[in-house]
Amino acid sequence: MRIALRRKCHERRGAATIEFVLSLPLLILVLLGCVDVGRFALKYICLTSATSEGAAFASLNAPGKFGGTGNWVAAVQQRAITESTSIDPPLTPADITVDLSVLELGRVSVQAQCSFETLVIWPGLPHIWSMSRTVVMAQTP
Repeated sequence: MRIALRRKCHERRGAATIEFVLSLPLLILVLLGCVDVGRFALKYICLTSATSEGAAFASLNAPGKFGGTGNWVAAVQQRAITESTSIDPPLTPADITVDLSVLELGRVSVQAQCSFETLVIWPGLPHIWSMSRTVVMAQTP
């Protein structure tokens, strides 16, 4: 009886290690997926925040305060860039568009765009994602 019990314990000795080794790749894939989703969410939130800050600045400051539309657009872009410090690579003025056609309607529209690159090349998903965010606000008199 004792011999059979010892043999059974001896046979199960490495089973937990083998099960762990077999499940480790799946656990790593789940972890990397969570990291990619978290990075995507962070970048999208930062892009939204930068766009909202640029639109808020544009809605509170009329183009006439800056000596012309060109200076005003540059100030709006700079405000959005300042807010986007968490985005890597940082936004540039070429990434931020201020729509001047809605100014006559008493609105300001700011659009920012950037790209997101995943850590892992996931099958069936693009490796590089293009992100774009547009915020429209009413301009205060």
